Amino acid sequence: MLAGKNGLGKSSCLHALYGVPYNKNIGTFWFSTAVDPIKEKGSTDRNRYYYAYGETRKEVIYSRIDKPGKPDYWETSRPLKFLGMKKLEEEGITRNSPVRKGVEYIDFRSELSPYDQYYYFSDF
Repeated sequence: MLAGKNGLGKSSCLHALYGVPYNKNIGTFWFSTAVDPIKEKGSTDRNRYYYAYGETRKEVIYSRIDKPGKPDYWETSRPLKFLGMKKLEEEGITRNSPVRKGVEYIDFRSELSPYDQYYYFSDF
């Protein structure tokens, strides 16, 4: 459970974790709009996040790619040396596969009755 003041990035952290497994995408929660555009300057400034998993520490990086008709497209990328990522040792592999785990997204607020929400979590 994450708890803290508004605006600290709790939801952003959970949304990033949601986008980690295979066949999931952070673009479900993070997208560009005319009111709140996502701006990129160049390839080294591209929006991205990466993580490592497993005993062998497989590193996976997701980058936001601005494709025609798909402005909020994210895909895995090859390891990037300037980020300190390890070069892949196996021949023929250009990027590691994301974690293959199921995701269950639970909104804690929907699990509480209105009474509990009011009594325990409201400001009187």
